[in-house]
Amino acid sequence: MSHFDITLEGTFSLGPGSPGGGGGEARFISLSASIYEIQEGASVLIVATTTRPFTVPTVVPITLDLVASTATEGDDFEWRNGAAWFTFTPGSTVAAAEFRAKTDASLTEGNETAWIDIFAAGDPDADGWSVGTPSRARIRIFDVRNPRINFALSETEFFEGSPSPAT
Repeated sequence: MSHFDITLEGTFSLGPGSPGGGGGEARFISLSASIYEIQEGASVLIVATTTRPFTVPTVVPITLDLVASTATEGDDFEWRNGAAWFTFTPGSTVAAAEFRAKTDASLTEGNETAWIDIFAAGDPDADGWSVGTPSRARIRIFDVRNPRINFALSETEFFEGSPSPAT
């Protein structure tokens, strides 16, 4: 039997989630809502949460489902500072990305929808996180030329021969 002496220098972290620190139990990232509604010309914060805070800055990409979406990035909406991702700062369990719906008042195109997803691009153990639920959200953009109208019902009585409603 042979015996080896090993000397390690530097900082090491072993186990699941090592780049994000902490190892141990799994870390899941999910969206805080699965439906967002916004009027053209307005902004909404899309929020993601994690089950455990990271110890290093961690970026989680947001992707647009081009097949299911009717809204087009650049024409109908944009991300604040072009950032289509969530950045978790060390110690935080919440990150947000600002979604801005553009106004196209000269066009009557109706309401549009953007479908977004978060996904683990690499190895969840190496990246330090896995996708939780919900990981997909629908963002409805209401057209300013096609506003959303809410109706309320009320009862009115008419009496035969009366030209106006009874009071």
